[in-house]
Amino acid sequence: MLPLVAVAALLVSAYRVFRDLLRQRPIEAAFSASVTLCAEATLLMLGLGWAGLLRPLPVLGATAAVFALHGLLAIGSQRGGKPLPRSRILSVLFPPALWPAAAALAAVLLFRLYFTWQTPPDSWDGLSYHLPIIYRWVQQGDFSLAGWPSFQRYLAPGGDILSAWLALLDGGRMDAAKLGQVLALPVLFTSGLVLGRRMAGASWAGACALSFAAVPVVLIHAGLPYVDLYYGAFYLAAAAGALLFDRTGRLDHLTLGVLGFALALGTKSTAYLQAPLVLLPAWTLWKRPDLRGKTALAALPLCLLALAVGGTSYLHNWWDTGNPLYPFEFKAAGFTVFQGLIAPGELMVSVEKWFVPSPLHWLWYPFREVFRESVTFSTENGFGPLFAASWAVLPAAAWRAWKRGNRGVLGVLFLFPASLAAFFALQPAREPRYILFLPGLLIASAAFVLAPLRGRWGRAVRAGWSAAIVFGCLACAGWFGQEKTLLESWRLLRSRGSISASEYYRIRFQSLGEAWAALDEKLKPGDAVAINYTELMFPWAGMPPRAVVHPVLHRENPYPGSYFGESAEDWLGTLDSLNVRWFGLWTPPWYPEEGEAERATMRRFASRFKLLGEWDSPGMGKTALYELNPRSAASK
Repeated sequence: MLPLVAVAALLVSAYRVFRDLLRQRPIEAAFSASVTLCAEATLLMLGLGWAGLLRPLPVLGATAAVFALHGLLAIGSQRGGKPLPRSRILSVLFPPALWPAAAALAAVLLFRLYFTWQTPPDSWDGLSYHLPIIYRWVQQGDFSLAGWPSFQRYLAPGGDILSAWLALLDGGRMDAAKLGQVLALPVLFTSGLVLGRRMAGASWAGACALSFAAVPVVLIHAGLPYVDLYYGAFYLAAAAGALLFDRTGRLDHLTLGVLGFALALGTKSTAYLQAPLVLLPAWTLWKRPDLRGKTALAALPLCLLALAVGGTSYLHNWWDTGNPLYPFEFKAAGFTVFQGLIAPGELMVSVEKWFVPSPLHWLWYPFREVFRESVTFSTENGFGPLFAASWAVLPAAAWRAWKRGNRGVLGVLFLFPASLAAFFALQPAREPRYILFLPGLLIASAAFVLAPLRGRWGRAVRAGWSAAIVFGCLACAGWFGQEKTLLESWRLLRSRGSISASEYYRIRFQSLGEAWAALDEKLKPGDAVAINYTELMFPWAGMPPRAVVHPVLHRENPYPGSYFGESAEDWLGTLDSLNVRWFGLWTPPWYPEEGEAERATMRRFASRFKLLGEWDSPGMGKTALYELNPRSAASK
């Protein structure tokens, strides 16, 4: 698969640059390569998008140019001396006690990615806006989202940009985009190496890296077209870069921290969660006056780099609307600083009740994780018992770091309560996946506490740690085993070697999947499809996608350029102006009034709408598919 080959080639070539040109240690060079790759791909895509060249050939050419640049830099900076033999490095990082854990992690991760590759894209937000946005970019060749019907058009798009890069490397096919978050895995893994090495020693680096990847929520998200894994990996990369800068004082390490921060900033519009990261290098500069001069000289270039990598969406919003956080309003001390369409508190705070009946219940949630009234310790939002261990690990780690005067470790420990406080104080829609990075901080802290143990106790701890990693992998397998949709799909996949998108979506989305399958049989490339409800938009484009999907609401939409019609005539006129041929009407059971206005209009203009099928199911409600007759044909 070309995207994975390209990623591997860029990682290897970037690694050689950091090893030979900047003379970084192997662990740090691997970390630098993974972070820099994501930053390079982001800048590459932004440049091509602004030029209207988001096409497979220009993207492939630009990627090849980056690889060639890596090669030239690596060749031109060859240095003498023998590096540490690879076998020695691996034996230090991954002692025999970790081999069972590494094998279990590899098996579960490969199975997760294999199953995702063999099945159509899944996940609610992925089908609702992540993949539809990527598909639109790929089809039109730029990043314009004019007319998009919801606030996602204004949000930071960094994670989706990286997934779009993979899709364009694959010729514009969307199969690669559903696996886009695999780009976060090298960043996550190498961040674990750095944090483990710098907090607990080289013998704990591999243990931390494997543990970072074995958290069930990480393994599950590796196969979802979301961006939470991107965000978590970039957050941890920023922390690792800041810790490196504190220990070495090198500007290349500070640059890595800045890149991690910028990539996180550009991935999700939740800057308040990562704001505490800024305090780590600030504390280092406060305590080390010798670093202030060269850091001051680098401050402007680093700020410009951060804006280029992660700030373009905020700058665009500011230019267009006067509010970098648009469409959200921003208030401080009771004064409105930026006007917006949405107060953050108006977001879907009811989501929180999927996990806890009241905010107070978050105190003991780690000990009894619940999702929609079912107790489970491994879901796409769950951390499992590992998160509960923070009550014991963090105080012990803080006490040891304070006694030793370890400024870097204290800074990393500070991130846990600071970001958690921001999550509860400022996050309007609280889902644990938004703070997916917290287990990584906890894992590194636990390694710091256990690192002094030697001899029999040390061997026992490492064996127990390896067992905990295996347990995390089994928890992910447990999540798979409790999902009836996944089990039934796996049985079909194992017995026949494949499963079609229509079959999978019929199992997964019931009546809605039936409508998608019926439409897919009739769709032609370039057909226009209109829908009344913006959720789960992507499969309406076909399987594989080949149509243009327009959410056309029968009520006013405040977002500029979006399609709607308040009156029956205006709504029907909007459909005609878009050359809509197919109309999908969905009434989900949680919004039983959805679609009433559309049905009234269709009854009034019955000659314009031909019913092709109706489906009903308890879980997904009622769905109907219509063919829209041309105005001229209806008048005959």
